[in-house]
Amino acid sequence: MIKNVFLVIYLLVTGFDLTAQTQRIISGTVIEFETREPLQYANVVLFNNVDSTQVSGGVTNVDGRFRLEDIAEGNYFIKVSFIGFEDEQTSVFNHRKSSNIGTIAIKKSSILLDEISVTAERDLLETKLDKKTYSVGKDITSVSGSVSDILQNIPSVSVDINGNVSLRGSSNITFLLNGRPSSQLRRNAPTRLQQIPANTIERIEVITNPSAKYDPHGAGGIINIIQRTGFQEGFNGQVFENIGNEKRFNTTFILNYGEKNLSSFASYSLRHSDGKNKYSDERTLKDSTSGQSLSFYKEDGSTISNPLAHIINAGMTYQFDEENLVEIAGFYFLQNSFHEGFSNIYEVDSENQPITALVSNNTNDELESEGEGGASFEHLFGGNEDHSLVMEIEYANYYEREDLKFNEFYSYPEEDVSTQNIFVKKSGNQTDVASEYASPINEETEFEVGYNGEFINDDIFYLNNEITSKYLFSQNVHALYGILVRDFDAFSVEIGLRGEHASIKTNLLEPISRINENNYLKFYPSVHLSYEIDETQSMMLSYSKRINRPDADQLNPFPEFTDPRNAEAGNPNLLPEQVHSFEFVYQMFGKSFTFTPSLFYRYKVDAFSWTSNLIGDTLIVRRIENLSKQQSAGVEAILSGKIRNWANIDLSASLFYDEIDGTNLGFSESKNTISGTAKLNSLYNLTGTTFLQFNLNYDAPILTPEGKQEEIFYVNAGIKQTFMKNQMAFTFTITDIFSTYKESYNIDTRGLRQLTNLQRNEPVFYFGLSWRFGESYQSDQDQFEFEEEGLKKI
Repeated sequence: MIKNVFLVIYLLVTGFDLTAQTQRIISGTVIEFETREPLQYANVVLFNNVDSTQVSGGVTNVDGRFRLEDIAEGNYFIKVSFIGFEDEQTSVFNHRKSSNIGTIAIKKSSILLDEISVTAERDLLETKLDKKTYSVGKDITSVSGSVSDILQNIPSVSVDINGNVSLRGSSNITFLLNGRPSSQLRRNAPTRLQQIPANTIERIEVITNPSAKYDPHGAGGIINIIQRTGFQEGFNGQVFENIGNEKRFNTTFILNYGEKNLSSFASYSLRHSDGKNKYSDERTLKDSTSGQSLSFYKEDGSTISNPLAHIINAGMTYQFDEENLVEIAGFYFLQNSFHEGFSNIYEVDSENQPITALVSNNTNDELESEGEGGASFEHLFGGNEDHSLVMEIEYANYYEREDLKFNEFYSYPEEDVSTQNIFVKKSGNQTDVASEYASPINEETEFEVGYNGEFINDDIFYLNNEITSKYLFSQNVHALYGILVRDFDAFSVEIGLRGEHASIKTNLLEPISRINENNYLKFYPSVHLSYEIDETQSMMLSYSKRINRPDADQLNPFPEFTDPRNAEAGNPNLLPEQVHSFEFVYQMFGKSFTFTPSLFYRYKVDAFSWTSNLIGDTLIVRRIENLSKQQSAGVEAILSGKIRNWANIDLSASLFYDEIDGTNLGFSESKNTISGTAKLNSLYNLTGTTFLQFNLNYDAPILTPEGKQEEIFYVNAGIKQTFMKNQMAFTFTITDIFSTYKESYNIDTRGLRQLTNLQRNEPVFYFGLSWRFGESYQSDQDQFEFEEEGLKKI
């Protein structure tokens, strides 16, 4: 068996060289210097070094790759060009039977592009075999909002009214910031995503089936948020001002300074996102044996949030020479929030006779702060992008405080006043270290190995009137991974294996002493097979194993009350959720469209699920448990196209089957359902300086072990007017135009039937003004337009 494994590896590395050696091919990859992203449609021209005559040429594909065939032996050099970028010329190389010259990085031009229009528009949505990339700069409807508003428009992603994000129905997602783990998105991602301004983000990448290179934590996949840095020579910046209804406003300043080898940026954002929501909660208490109704509970109310957030980001990159680069970056987040709630509550028995009637008022004075700093070093051996060593370290700490007060005024059975005070304090730190080495083995094969270390500590204190709880959480993860990539002409294979040792310890100090430890070693393989059928068609088949590790709150057994009638409790015996994920993707490029259908299947073992337990007549305690298993399969299709150079349309739809086995939790049988989502993003260029955008979103009902979430539909719109040669812009955006967004959850168990509704008080609208200034100013690439018949100013 071992001999066979080594034979397969040997064939991958060397065995198929004969095929390549019989062909005279020159290949390579073109990327953007600043973002390291593949550059599509770049012009690649091959010149003979003897007389500088042009020998061959072509353009890069969607992955930035080019391939020049039937090239005679000799000495050559390559020149790469792309309008809006500086030309890049390679050194002279000797070509024999097959040459892979590696990666060519080209920089954005610092020349003001005024009198010409540029080819190769960057689309709002770019779909590739392995990921989807959403260009935020072209999204009018979210430019005045937050990252949560952007995510609503991305295929496969759903965001609820509280900012909770799900990817293909899974809320367990790994969030990366600029390609790296970030503590601010680890613990309380919904809150952070609602406060990070959209105008500080360049693009968002969604990877539904990542390789073993990435942290396997995140059953749904990875969402990578790339911030704006604007690395250009000279001094330049941007200012964004937005004012909305219900006292909303936000301001963002972005400054950049660059020299030949130095790039630096800093940004400050002030965000006030006041808003009012309406909610209702109806509960029917049933006899668990007969199913007969025993009592009925109804609550109607509203909440007002008043958060004020400050966000500071800064970073610097210095390139010593062609081989060595260092980067340092950090952020600071501070948010003060004051929440108020008001509700009417009454309860009647089975004969409709009153049991309780009261009015409840509550407040929550909340403070959150977090800081993070990190540094990275990159060394390119011989200046070769494919042969590199990267080392990174990041440290972060946080502090949270919640002071909740509940005052309840009873009118029945007798007049009375009840008060309850809850105080929560959380603090902790996180350290991440990483090292990554990549090297080509030969012209068709490369490998990568790396180490990741994650060290997390949390300290949670909870006070509910006279009852106190103190809880400590510690998690250390050491991971080693290896990736091998092999190209066989149009066929490519990537295999990876990641081994992780996790050490988790929880310690409940009060009100009782309880220590739990869990140490395990697990392996996470991945396989990605891709095939380029021709210049217009390609496909990929992939498999990866992933995991969902429970966090501190999910393991803490002490119940935390959100109000006197709702609480959540963790489970110290909760096992990690393990996921086997399969995906098949096909992509076709047309003259003015891209069509990307895909099939996916996920099988979960020990899947996480929340169960509701009724304590007494009115208290519901939600507790997280492991299901026996859960599986889902579906189909997704994305169509992106251009209509006569004045309209871009992105249409996506998914249909999936979900089956939940909760028999181990007392449910009598497995449940299954068919659900789906649909999104339509349309952007119209009305006059060349006036743009209009509409977004339509639909989520079909989703199954839960205890019931389901009802369908959701809403429409967003925005208009943008640019002037002063695109240096200034005015925007008007409106979210949920028709006030149709409503979250409804149904629970139907043996002892409880519950229906909860949550919706905004009114649509959200913003008026915005942006201004760009400074040296090296140039129109964004995302404003450029492609026309086959020539260049046209837009």
